[in-house]
Amino acid sequence: MQAILLYFWRLCLLRESPERIPPNVGIALAATIFYLLVGMLSFSVNKPQLSFLTTVGVSSLSIVIEGSALFGLLIFKQFRNRYLSTITAIFSCNGLLLTLLLPVNLMLKGMEAGLLLDFINALSLISLFWWLAIVGFILRKSAQISLFQGIVLAFVIELLVAISIRGLFDQFS
Repeated sequence: MQAILLYFWRLCLLRESPERIPPNVGIALAATIFYLLVGMLSFSVNKPQLSFLTTVGVSSLSIVIEGSALFGLLIFKQFRNRYLSTITAIFSCNGLLLTLLLPVNLMLKGMEAGLLLDFINALSLISLFWWLAIVGFILRKSAQISLFQGIVLAFVIELLVAISIRGLFDQFS
């Protein structure tokens, strides 16, 4: 287990490549479930007023949109065979980053305005850029596009997720 976590940590540091992940449905499903559960926990911490059903719906919609966009990209680039490895890499890294951000999100609860709040908000913004770099890096390796294209695609996909969530769930309007 430690070797797996170390591999995904190294992938988050852009020192590893997603090609080493075997294209296995079981591994991809485990990564998806991990990302779903951590995403639900993150939504529960950030928006405790949401019902369980809404939390499941928002997390599931995010996964469906991200997975579909990735599948479309890999079909377009004619690398469909890399889908399982790529989705495993992205969802595992997403889950790992969300896990690392949980303490930061918990600190934000009830915090009054001030220097510490500004620092934590800056830390959250840095993590967003780090996440964009990670997904861009994975897309660069998997779809043979430039890092910049991968980062832009990651941003556009996340923007599509945010717009869809706001459109489908009244609590986010």
